[in-house]
Amino acid sequence: MPRPLLLLVGLLLCLPSVAEDRKRGHTEIYRQASPAIVGINSSRGRNSWFGTGTIVHADGYILTSTTVVPPGVSRIEVITPDGKKHEAKLIGANADKEASLIQLDGKDWPHVELGTSADVEPGQVTYTLGNVLNSITADNEVAMSHGIVSGIYELTEAMEGASYKGEVIETSAAVNPGVDGGPLLDVSGKVIGILSLSYSRMRWLGVAVPIDVIRPYLQGLAPEAFGAPPARTDHGEGPGFLGVVTADEEEPGTGIPVLEVNPGSAADRVGIVAGDRILEVDGKAVHSAQELEKLIRGLKAGTQVRLKLKTESGTQDTTVTLDREPL
Repeated sequence: MPRPLLLLVGLLLCLPSVAEDRKRGHTEIYRQASPAIVGINSSRGRNSWFGTGTIVHADGYILTSTTVVPPGVSRIEVITPDGKKHEAKLIGANADKEASLIQLDGKDWPHVELGTSADVEPGQVTYTLGNVLNSITADNEVAMSHGIVSGIYELTEAMEGASYKGEVIETSAAVNPGVDGGPLLDVSGKVIGILSLSYSRMRWLGVAVPIDVIRPYLQGLAPEAFGAPPARTDHGEGPGFLGVVTADEEEPGTGIPVLEVNPGSAADRVGIVAGDRILEVDGKAVHSAQELEKLIRGLKAGTQVRLKLKTESGTQDTTVTLDREPL
């Protein structure tokens, strides 16, 4: 048999093996990651949101997007792929990074490791997994797609209710409704980005916020899980941070309810506890979680702020020195 023909026959015989290896790789990624992919429903008053989250630590920390769990939500329901429903608490939400961190009770949760986006390059294989059109909620099925990194560029305009502007990882893998907040995985099954609702009007492909943009924020919220945040050299310069999770005022004049207080935060240091209500900031009445966040972030770290609180013992004034917002 002529040598070229032998070579062709050899290549044809190898094709099924290559296809099987590829299929095995996709299947392994799914088996490895899907137990840690969850559906999320959150609500505040009459408003509700849904999407995807990823358990990224055995202690039940779930990383998702502010398009799924925005600041100030009052209820968070997590649906795991086995169909079970769990209540979760909000640890922090940062609209600038389009990242929210929530937590389930318990230990030893299946989880996906955080990778790095520093060495991501166009052409490398990526995967998206999530609660597409409520597939986890309705069918206990994590939807999966694969593609490549199709671009890395600056997104200058946030779209479709998203809020992040900055460098994004674009992927040709499917990004469908309900998958926002879910992970963009590399071939090792590690998280290299969080899927956004945003996209470029010129390109019309899904994008993810790089995980290295989000990681310092997670480290500031839960250093015991994600490591110590980078050392600060600016001696506290930056937006102010109170360290509370709040909801909107139910009735005019009743104050914003404090749902959670970050341990060691500015609020914690002056004795603010869950159940307190914030009535005023520097003499200005506040009525929503978003309004409070805007006021606090509009002040510099180190600023002293007068808060009027409604506590179990009555109305009281307290002065708090703002921390710097976690990176």
